[in-house]
Amino acid sequence: NSALQVNRDEAEKVVVKTVGKKSKDGPRILKVLECKNLKDALEAAKTYEGGLKGHSIIADKDTTYGVEGTSKHDFHSQKLPENKLYVRTNHGIHYDDSGYVEGPDYDSSVIRRDRAKKFLSRAESVEDVAPILVHNRINGFDHPNNMVRRTKNMSTTSQMVLDLDAKG
Repeated sequence: NSALQVNRDEAEKVVVKTVGKKSKDGPRILKVLECKNLKDALEAAKTYEGGLKGHSIIADKDTTYGVEGTSKHDFHSQKLPENKLYVRTNHGIHYDDSGYVEGPDYDSSVIRRDRAKKFLSRAESVEDVAPILVHNRINGFDHPNNMVRRTKNMSTTSQMVLDLDAKG
């Protein structure tokens, strides 16, 4: 899941740090991950506690969906073609007026997406994915075009790599 209502997320970060109030996105993501099948996961993403906002990639071992939603837009899901690399950052795909839409933040979103596609296309195994994202950076972690970053205003809080073919 990646944010599309970036201003809201940046404001929420301040509330979490100063008041200790947790983000609403965590329970939504956990609910989707708890689902036993793809149909239920898509329904939970759409409806649970107002729906999961931003870009999400929801999949089982056979089928992948791109999911996009904001508080201003209806939930949109699209079955994605098989055997392709999918990367989402902080600009809309289906809703081009969501997320970053112009300026340096939009440029960074597009550059980060393109860098991730370039470097991840070199992965030979699932174990290669996380190190590729972390180690292919520009000037440490603070450059705004890094795939994993820690800048004055924004930081990567988590990334997950799931092998949907693995058992257990």
